[in-house]
This record gives sequence, C-alpha cells and structure tokens, in this order.
Amino acid sequence: MYLIRKIKLRRAALAAEDGFTMLLAIAALLITSLLVTASLVAAEGDIGLTHRDTAAKKAYYAAQAGINDYVFHLNRNSSYWEYCTSKEAEKNVALNQVGSTSNRAKVPGSSEEEYAVQLLPASTAAPETKCNPEKPTQTMIENGTEAGGTFRVESTGYSGSGTACKTGVETGSCAKRTLVATFSNAGLLNYIYYTKYETLDPFTYTPTKPQCAAFSGTRPSECTNIQFITGDEIKGPLHTEDTSIVCGTPSFGRTSQDLIEFKGWYTQNCSGEIKVNGTLVPKGTVKSVEPPPSNASLKTLASTTYTGKTTIALTGETMTVTNGGTTTTGVAWPSNGVIYVANGSCSTTYTPYGPSYSADTACGNVYVSGTYSKSLTIAAENDIVITGSLTPPLTGTTPNTGATLGLIANNFVRIYHPLTGTRSNTQNGCGSSTNNTAEDLKDPSIYAAILALKHSFIVDNFDCGTTLGKLNVYGAIAQLFRGPVGESGSPESGYLKNYEYDDRLSVESPPYFLNPVKAAWRVRRETLAQNP
Repeated sequence: MYLIRKIKLRRAALAAEDGFTMLLAIAALLITSLLVTASLVAAEGDIGLTHRDTAAKKAYYAAQAGINDYVFHLNRNSSYWEYCTSKEAEKNVALNQVGSTSNRAKVPGSSEEEYAVQLLPASTAAPETKCNPEKPTQTMIENGTEAGGTFRVESTGYSGSGTACKTGVETGSCAKRTLVATFSNAGLLNYIYYTKYETLDPFTYTPTKPQCAAFSGTRPSECTNIQFITGDEIKGPLHTEDTSIVCGTPSFGRTSQDLIEFKGWYTQNCSGEIKVNGTLVPKGTVKSVEPPPSNASLKTLASTTYTGKTTIALTGETMTVTNGGTTTTGVAWPSNGVIYVANGSCSTTYTPYGPSYSADTACGNVYVSGTYSKSLTIAAENDIVITGSLTPPLTGTTPNTGATLGLIANNFVRIYHPLTGTRSNTQNGCGSSTNNTAEDLKDPSIYAAILALKHSFIVDNFDCGTTLGKLNVYGAIAQLFRGPVGESGSPESGYLKNYEYDDRLSVESPPYFLNPVKAAWRVRRETLAQNP
C-alpha cells in the first residue's frame, strides 16, 4: 500500500508544470537577442558596404576628373601632349611620368577626392621608357600597330583621408580607381585637302556674291561649282562638308589608310568614274569637321606680335623681319613658337584680280618665305602671302626632322604672283598683263599646314600670265571655299596642283595649331585598370 502511494506521488511530481513557462520565456528572449544581434551585424555590414561603394564611386569620378583635365589642356593646345611634363605641362600639378602618382590635384569642390595622371609611353617606344619631350612622337605615339597614331594616359582617383591615400594600396580609409584613356586625333591636320564649300570664294566674283556661301542644292545656280577632273591627284586623306562634283577619272588617296570623306557625297558630272586608292567612307556616315571661326585665340597666345604689313624671311631658327619700314636681322624664334600679325587701320579689300602689294601697309598681312629647322606657327589677322618656297631640312623631298610650319590666316592664304602691264579687276580681264619674270615663283615647294579660316588658299592673278609649273604642297590644306590656283584652256595660267599629305601631321602639329570646333583630340577608348 505504501509502495503504491509513493509511486502516485512520484507521477504527480513528474506531471507538475511549475517553472516551465519561465524556461519558454528565457528561450524566447535568447532567440530574440540572437536575431537582434544578427540584424545589427547585418546592418553594420551593409553600412560598411555602402560606405565602401560610395567611396569607390567617388574615386572613379575623381579618376574621370583627371581625364577631363587632360582633355581640357589638349583642346586648348593640341600640342600639349608633346610637352610631356615640361614647358606648359609643368604647370599641371596632377601630371606625372609613368611610375609615379606623387603629383596630385584636388577635384574642384571636394575636400577628400583627388587625382593623379600618368603619361604612358607607347608600346613601340623602346628603348625609351617614358615620355621624352625631345622625342614625343617616338615615346608617346603608337607606331606600326592597330592603335597607330594614338597615345594613352592613366588617371587614378582617390577618395578618403589624404594621409591614407598616400600609401600604395587601397585601405579602409582610402578608395582608389584607375582609368586608362586612349586618345586619337580627328582634325583639320588629318587631311591633305579640306573644304567646307565646294565652290568659288564669294570674293572671287565681281561684285562679290555672299549668297554663294551655301551648300550644294541650296546655293544659287550663278555660283560656280569647282570640279575634280581627270589628272587631279589627291595624295592623302580628303574631307569636304559639301557635295563634290567630279568629271572623268580623278584619283583620291594613296593607300587604304587614307580616308576619303564626301559628307554631301559626290556627283559624276561627265563620263568616267573616280579612282579611289584610299578608303571611301560610306554615304551618310561621314562626321562633320567644323573649322573655328577665327584665329583670335592665337593673338592672345602669341609670344611675338607685329601690327600691319610684315615681311618674314625664315632662316633655320632665326628670322629677318621687316615691319613699319624697319628691317631687323637675326630675330630669335618666338619662345612658344607662335607669331601673330595684327591689323592696324586696315581698309584695303583684297581681290585676286590685280591685288596691290603696296596699299596694305596697315593690314595684318604677313609675307613669308625661307627655311626653318624648328616648329613655328605664323598667324595673320588678315592674309598670309607666300613669296617663296618654305622648306624644313630634307632628305630628297622628305622632311628629316620633326620641324613643322603652320600658316593660319583669318582670310586668305595666297601665293604671290605679281604681273606687269595692266588688267581689269574682273576674272579673265587680263588686258596687257603678263607674268613678272623677275619675281615669278616657278615650281615652289611649300612644306606647311595651311589654314584659311574665312576664305581660300589661292594664287593671286591665277587667271592671267603663262603657266608657272607645279604648286608643290607637302603638308595639309584647309579652307572654307575652294581657291583656284590656275586655269586650263587656251592660254593656260597659274599652276598645276601637286599636293601630298605630310603623315607627320596626323600626330605632330605646329605649335598651337587650331583645332576644329567639332573635332579635336578625343578619347577613343576608356577602360578600368589595376590601381598603381
């Protein structure tokens, strides 16, 4: 009996639930605490990830700021890349030779983002290992590869404390991102022949016809369309914004590397078909190249300036200059390679039919000839008149140094061609005029990049006198309107064209040569790279 009662008491004790709810409460609190802790840890991790992501994005945009800074300098001066970290580029506090990021600049408006830009030598630069301002083309420009004619810079952006970002690795206090930008050039110096309008300059009509400053299809029928004809050879790349008229079998380009760009396409005006040795860019795909409206920026940049009619005879790296009735010999080359000739109280209006060479004393005209062994740009507020051959050191007919010459006129770039006798101021009104044999320029050679911003590259009195041989231009010609250099028929006058592109101009330009409004050095490719 006693045993039975004890067993029942033990069962009752085991069945009792006293304190069980406390255990459940403790377990619930434990689980809740664990969940809260996990949430806090996760949230803290997300905060860290968000912070690092934000810092990385800031570093990326800082690197982008470095690329944009370099583009700004290139657009201001297309020769900027040639200076490496010297001359004008020395003022850029973010610019470094390859292997260093010690020179850095703050991102404008930011206290903790900065960037460093490195100049990457070309893969074909060996044995050189960095950008060399004495050999910029060899050390920076890719040659003989698919990337030929391009150069690269590397920009590293930093976001974080200045102290942390001075180390060579990315830390929790400093995010780093690096971009490599590949630059290629598309400008007026990419062509042996550039025109905006394939018609005679309005100033070659008497009276002038401003209505002819229009594209084919919109300009009046009274405006003369200039044709490419059989025998014309364009030995290099070509670009026109207009529609070209062709007759017979003119030849365009030398090899497939020469782009032939008719933005308005071309019209075959007589039997035959054009011969394209270059690559004809398909209709409708040609991008515009728009010249700047004036050379006023060079007036500000020029380290040497003159006012009124100026004669310059180049000799190596010095000049003989006549200005205001005074002739000075042994004049030193301008420090930044730019000469500007400004207008005085100029009131003379140019006509190609009997131009005056004595009534322009107050005009910003520069008469130039000679030899040069160092790069130079000559700009005129009015006209540039070429009075003799312009040549660098040559091996045969090929330049053997990096010296280039730029001739940039607001109005006309002209070939000097005086006459004897009298003529009228209308086309073919030659009267009793003949060539001035004492001053004839027969078969002149002009090694230059020529730019006539508002008018044409033209021969004075192109319509009168007997033939003068070939006009040999080795370089690049850019003009707003097609300028005549002679006339066929009976009798013939002026020059036959012999124009050949100077391939150096695709990567080297005369000092501060003007970029087009719509085309300049541009970033062809931009890629993320490993941080230095």
